[in-house]
Formats: sequence, structure tokens, C-alpha cells
Amino acid sequence: MLKSTELRNRFKRGTTLRTNDKPTIVTVSDGSIEVDSSSWRLLGQNGNLRGVLVEAVPGRGLVYRADLSARFGLPGTGVVPVEQIEYVAAMWLSEPGCWSLGISLFPGDARPAKPTWCELARLPSGGRPGDVELAGRALAGTLGVPFHVVNAPSASPVEPGVTPLPVSFPMPLGDVEMEEIPGGLLIRRSGKWLRGCLTKLTLYPLLAVIYALFSIKEMTSPYAHNEIEWLPVAGLLIALWLIGLWIHSWATLLRATDVILEPAAKSAYRVSTLSRLLKRDPPKRDHIRLDGECGIIAYQLSGGERDEWELLLSCKFARPWHIASVIEKPDGGIPLAVQAAHVIAAAMHLPLRVRRIER
Repeated sequence: MLKSTELRNRFKRGTTLRTNDKPTIVTVSDGSIEVDSSSWRLLGQNGNLRGVLVEAVPGRGLVYRADLSARFGLPGTGVVPVEQIEYVAAMWLSEPGCWSLGISLFPGDARPAKPTWCELARLPSGGRPGDVELAGRALAGTLGVPFHVVNAPSASPVEPGVTPLPVSFPMPLGDVEMEEIPGGLLIRRSGKWLRGCLTKLTLYPLLAVIYALFSIKEMTSPYAHNEIEWLPVAGLLIALWLIGLWIHSWATLLRATDVILEPAAKSAYRVSTLSRLLKRDPPKRDHIRLDGECGIIAYQLSGGERDEWELLLSCKFARPWHIASVIEKPDGGIPLAVQAAHVIAAAMHLPLRVRRIER
């Protein structure tokens, strides 16, 4: 069995597994699964089932031969977008005594209550230890979706959960950063955001005083020779506007919160950003118990030359918590927001949903 740390170290951004650029072959019924540094492929070896039958493409989804769609229970389009794939699963079938590797598929944007199970391959129970885990987690990592185990026997070497992706901390996510702390994860306001906020708190009142003094001098001094009569009034209005921006900046700083995730307690908290900066142990508030009714959502808001993503913590009996907004230029790899969602879902043992815009 592949150890979790070894498996995490093999994952790269936008790739599956890297094994010295040589593909890893996993034997399945009537074929094999090939995992290399750039893709995941299901290969056939018998009759008309020769060559690449199914291929996972990062950022796109599953690409397969349309004439084999009925065999796998997939749509006849030849492509399944990743936003329609709920998760990858390895399901133990006790009667034939083998593993079934497949995906849970939502056949449309409507997302019905019962998704469809689509079996891609069967792995014999007598195969090499770790083959099921390697094939399943590699497929999930390539697609950017969770990996689950269903009906695993007690002696199963497969560990369930979302496939973790290796990231470096602190992990930048727009105006926030995610970092590891003792006992969990901290999603805090970034240093860039704090510096920008402090700059506004310093610069706005200074400029307001300058504009106000200039305007008052022009309005009261007998030596002023200003041919534009409304210019001093405009200066006063600008000073008032700057004071309004200063007040808004203070309100933004006072309302800003950080999120603490504690896997052992299965809990999430909010803490005041300002209190956390001033105190070592700030008071926690807005506690959410992370149980089976909660999940992580990475939602793509817009796409094009730059992709905009929103990262949410969703619970059934509470309003979704906004974690981060990320804008990045697509490079064909796994988006930063999806990587962060994987890290949180893996750490908190929560389901993960990734919704993308079709291109």
C-alpha cells in the first residue's frame, strides 16, 4: 500500500503521479490503467477494445470513445465535464470478490437527487497491494474531485477520503492566506491586504487634511487669486470623501474575520482579524460543527483569460461561509482554489464539490 505521505509527495499541480516519467501500469479486467506524469488512461487489450478507452484530462474531465458510452454508462457525447463528476470511488463487490473503480456522475446541470454510478474498470482482488488506491487517487487527483471507498472489507489496504494535494504554506488565496497551525488550519487575511488597509488608514486622513487646509485658505485668505470659484468647494468635498473612505477602511478592518479549522474537534470558528493580531488567543465566535451535513465548495464564477473562483464552507443549517475569492490566469493545471478546497476537505474529512464553467 502506498503511504499517505508518499502518495502526497507524488502528486504535482495539474498532473497525476510522477514516477520518473515512466508510466505506472495497473492491471484491470480486459485491460490496464496507465498512470504517468501527465494523464490517467484506461487501455483495452481485447478485440475492438484496444487502445485508449478512457482518459482523464486535468481541467476538462473524462474523454472517452463515444461508441463505448453504453459500456461505461456514460453520455454519448464522448466527454464528461468535471463539474458533472461528484467523486471517484473504489467499490468492493463481495460476490465476485473484486474492486469496481468508477465515478458518481450527475448527468446534467440540474443535478438530480440520485447521481448515476458509472463503472470504468474492475480490479481483481489478487492484484498488487496499493493498486486500487493508486488508480483511484490518481484519477481523483487528475480530475480534481474527491476519492471515496465504498463497502471496503475489514482487511482493505485502501484509505478513504479526499485526495490530498501537496501545497506550500502559507498558501495565497487572493486577500487571504491559508497556513498550518497546531491542531488545524488558519485562513487569515494576507499581509498584502493588511498593508493596504493600514496604508489607507494613514493616507486618507493625511490627504483630507491637506485638501481641507488648501480649500479653507483659498476661501478665507484676502491674497488668494483663484480664478475658478468652485475649486475650494471641490477641495472640501474631496476632503469629506476621503474622510468617508477612512471611516469605511476602519469599518472593514473591524469587520474582518479569520477562519480556524480544527479537525480533531470537527469544528470551524471565526475570529476577529484585529483581535488575532493584538492577542495571542482571541475569542472564538460563529462556531460551526462540521458533520455529515457540511462540505467544501469551489465554485467558478467566471472564466476566460482569467478565472474567478469562490471558496465556500457550506452547512445545511447555516449560511455558507465565504472563505476566499481567487482570480488567476488558467494554465491547464488544477486551479489554486480547487487545490485549497482539496487541502481543507482532506484535513476536515468533508465532501468536496467543484463547479466549473463549461468552455
